[in-house]
This record gives sequence, C-alpha cells and structure tokens, in this order.
Amino acid sequence: MITHILEVVDNYAPTTEVILLLESFDQATFFYLKNLPITPPQYYEQVRKTWDQFQPGVSARQDEQRPRVDLNQIN
Repeated sequence: MITHILEVVDNYAPTTEVILLLESFDQATFFYLKNLPITPPQYYEQVRKTWDQFQPGVSARQDEQRPRVDLNQIN
C-alpha cells in the first residue's frame, strides 16, 4: 500500500490532479482525484474570488493580506 501511495505522489500532475491525505487520530485516508471537471488552479481561482462567502465576518481587505500561492511555481 505504501509503495502505491509513493508511486502516485511521485507521478501525479498537480495542475490536473489532487492528492489528499486526511489523518484522524491513528487512521489515515488517502485520496487521489483525477479526471476532475475543472483543474485545481481553476478551482483555486473560483474559491479565491468567492472567499467572503466561506468566511463570514472576514472582509475582502483582510483576505488580500493573506499569503498567495503561485501554482506556476509548483513542480
């Protein structure tokens, strides 16, 4: 199982696929999402543009001060 996870992590395409590892106490769940309806960068932009909907009480100005992730720099 670990070998399979390492192989996926080594070979996934971050601009078109997503890997999630969720841990809860002594259990971990691994998700490898591919063939997505939109790319991760497109999803990021949609969430960023509507971030205020997800953060009640947080103004857009505060959001502008948050660090940005440049997806073009991810190898």
